Amino acid sequence: MTGRPSRVAPWQAHILVSIREVQSDLAAVDGLDGSTHKAAIDEAKSAIDKSLEWATSPKRNALHPVQWFVGGNIDSAYRHLHFAEVLTAGVLPPDEIRARTPDLLSKYRKCLEDRTDDRLLLLEGVADSFHDDPVQKRPGGGKADPATVAPTNGSAESDAAVYRAALRSTYDILDQKHTALRGLRNGLLLGTVILTIIVVALAVVTWLTPSSVPLCFRPTEPNWICPSQSGTGPTSPGSGDIALIEFFGLLGAALSSAIAISRLPRSRETHTISYALALFKLPLGALTAIAGILLTHGRFVPGLTELDTQQQILAYAFVFGFAQIIVTRLIDRQAGDLIGAIPEKEAKPGNGSSTAGRTQAG
Repeated sequence: MTGRPSRVAPWQAHILVSIREVQSDLAAVDGLDGSTHKAAIDEAKSAIDKSLEWATSPKRNALHPVQWFVGGNIDSAYRHLHFAEVLTAGVLPPDEIRARTPDLLSKYRKCLEDRTDDRLLLLEGVADSFHDDPVQKRPGGGKADPATVAPTNGSAESDAAVYRAALRSTYDILDQKHTALRGLRNGLLLGTVILTIIVVALAVVTWLTPSSVPLCFRPTEPNWICPSQSGTGPTSPGSGDIALIEFFGLLGAALSSAIAISRLPRSRETHTISYALALFKLPLGALTAIAGILLTHGRFVPGLTELDTQQQILAYAFVFGFAQIIVTRLIDRQAGDLIGAIPEKEAKPGNGSSTAGRTQAG
């Protein structure tokens, strides 16, 4: 392998290790029977070369920030690698298929989520054919029901075909989940930029014209209370009122963000989305704090009409900023579902260390 960058991203390092493993499998098969499977082996080697090019070529990674955001080079590298692995699975000896089936089965169950899926039942039938007892307990799935397990003819060719089809389907599902996870992350990052622009613009406008968004209360005449100052007589909003409310709302959002992220499923995939979630919540918390104080000032909240002290105004801003967790709960749940649906173990079905549970840093 040539042309590797001196410094590689985690996903690139993972690709390189996985390529070495596939090459090892191909070398073993080629040494045993190179003539019978020569076409498949050559095609797998070609797919490996393309995967390596997408992962390490300076030309492919020239616009690295854009590629990281879009993920085109990452997807292409992994899809070529997956194609090579599926081709390699088609030339593996029966003993290798037998050894790798339980690991693939456990991942396939998690990917499909539907225990009655015909594809899963067929793979379970292959796994059962490797045991004397058809209801023997297998990793991750408990006891199989002979009435629901799809039978196979027991031949090595049939078992290998089912294994290869299940492997291809597993990778297709995982690719889709990673794409959805990246899409959610990108949407959160884009939303963060837009909300930050709104927050900054609002702070600048109110700094120049403080009376444009007054957030002052009159608990008793002639006293008035604003977020940054207080006094008597005519109300005099401060230029930093909105900025101060935004800051305390941001603090509340930071606390709620830490709580929400700590509840995400523990996985190598967590970092892919957690930073984007945290960043998105910060400007949103600042906006919810302003909205909450405005609604209170406008007597929209029943039973809450006037705030009596500056400390009370800032405390409510903190609470309203924290309350954005209610707005983002659906996003948190969606992120948790996507992470939880990806197998935690970073392993290739059968040898324990490739891309069925890959981490896509981008």
